[in-house]
Amino acid sequence: MKDLKKGFSLPIALILLIIVTATIALIGTLFLKAFKVQVGMKNHYQTLMNVETAARGLMDYISSHNGSLPLNCTTATGLPCTQGCGSTTNCICRVDWNADSVLANLKVAVENATNVKGTLSAYLLRNCTSGNSTMHLMKVVLEGWDGDLATVYFAYNSSNNGVEFPLYFEY
Repeated sequence: MKDLKKGFSLPIALILLIIVTATIALIGTLFLKAFKVQVGMKNHYQTLMNVETAARGLMDYISSHNGSLPLNCTTATGLPCTQGCGSTTNCICRVDWNADSVLANLKVAVENATNVKGTLSAYLLRNCTSGNSTMHLMKVVLEGWDGDLATVYFAYNSSNNGVEFPLYFEY
């Protein structure tokens, strides 16, 4: 009988089994979460590169059209309006992608890119005039494959002497 008591007891063996199983499960969970974060970061980066391509395409369009961009400006109720310089304006100015074949092709190309789920949107946020110069603040948004929104802001100056880019560019 004495020799039988020298081995592991069943409760201790079960506790060790539980500890080992919990450790393996914890390591596996951490690995899977790290992998999901890595995939999410890769998808966001690719979506961000696509929206940056769209923003640079808009800049090229604006530059080649002497500072003009086809916009559809309406209030929340659908009435036409003009975007001003103040932040309290009730005017929403969207880029009309179908107004020009160059813009339409740019939109289709970006929306058909890898990791893109939603539609490409661009807005004129501010339109401030001083003398012969007008400052424009633009926002370009694209929804990624996993529902993440990638946004690029840029500002440019249009005047009688042409267009200056970018005065401001931020993700």
